[in-house]
Amino acid sequence: MAQETALQVIELQQLPIIVERLHSVKAEIERRTAEATSLICTEETYKSVKDARAQLTKEFKEYEAQRTAIKSKILEPYNAFEQVYRECVTEPFKRADADLKGKIDATEREIKGRCEKQLEAYFQELCAVNHVDFLTFAQTGVRVDMASARAKTPKKLMDQLRMMVEGCAQAMATIDGMAHGDEIAVEYKKCLDLTLAIRLVTERHQKLEAERQRAAEEAKEVQFRTRRVDIENISSAEAEMEAAYREQFPDFQRVDAGFA
Repeated sequence: MAQETALQVIELQQLPIIVERLHSVKAEIERRTAEATSLICTEETYKSVKDARAQLTKEFKEYEAQRTAIKSKILEPYNAFEQVYRECVTEPFKRADADLKGKIDATEREIKGRCEKQLEAYFQELCAVNHVDFLTFAQTGVRVDMASARAKTPKKLMDQLRMMVEGCAQAMATIDGMAHGDEIAVEYKKCLDLTLAIRLVTERHQKLEAERQRAAEEAKEVQFRTRRVDIENISSAEAEMEAAYREQFPDFQRVDAGFA
């Protein structure tokens, strides 16, 4: 009975009282745990050490059960308060914030939409003047921000569009005088990067030239082997004819024999 009374130190009272009662059992708990950990575990004492550990585990679980129960009871009024707080404060604020955000977003979309239409019209004029018929507004990477959209004239974005279109026109003019210009133009229109386009076409033609050289070398090798076989066949035929002739005319001498 005394053991059970000693364990009942956590009750739903003011927190300072709970803390005080915990401090009152600290020394006893430390004494008992130190006593248990000082045990020597051997084959002979194995069972008693195991029993001591089981007893400590049982007591700790009892304390934990009390702590969990008290935590639940302490949190009950707070949980009730939080529910009321959500209903009275959080939810009205969140509803208002969501409503206002929706109105703000709609207005900003409208303002940005007007600015984007203005920029697209300017972009089309630039393309016509610079004879650039392959570039799209999306490829320019221009993104309308609220500062530009609210400005009377979105000069920063207009300058960005102008430099982009004029850059494309200049690149096409450069390509016009280059070898394989048609191929480079095709690649440039895909990537809008003149250096990359030139490199891709150059590498492509280098590979084609290497392939042509390889094919030519192979053709030469085949021709050489064919001629060598023909010469060998001719030499063999001549040797056979000479041998046959010598059988008929033992005194036969080749005209070029003196030069052999």
